[in-house]
Amino acid sequence: MEDCSTNIVERHLSKAVERLRAAEKLLIDGYYEDAVSRAYYAMYHAAMAALATLNVFPRTHEGVVSEFGRRFVLTGIFQRELGRSLAEVKAARETYEYTVVAEASRSEAEHILSKARFFVKTVKGYVKAYVNGKKSKPTSSQVET
Repeated sequence: MEDCSTNIVERHLSKAVERLRAAEKLLIDGYYEDAVSRAYYAMYHAAMAALATLNVFPRTHEGVVSEFGRRFVLTGIFQRELGRSLAEVKAARETYEYTVVAEASRSEAEHILSKARFFVKTVKGYVKAYVNGKKSKPTSSQVET
């Protein structure tokens, strides 16, 4: 992988970890909706890091969810639950960001943060192995274009 691509991958991973820490602090302080938002962005940046290993840079959040599913879930690199979690947490974030009548509870924020921790940990492990040359890109037969 080129230095530029590696730098992009590493920056996305760093942002994923930072957003996860922020989500944890927001949860502790009782800002549940903001914790959900930061948890989603932790997952978003982890997914972007994985996609960057393939030189894929979606322009929209929906594109990130779609491409992550297509290139990593459908190819069997990650389990379906991981892709499903990304889509579900994205939907939860949108609900709490844009709907004034919806409120996140502590238990829901905790559940979402748990999903985000697992997602970031799993994707980070794959990406780190890939960057260190232990994993290869999906082959063209694994990813339909």
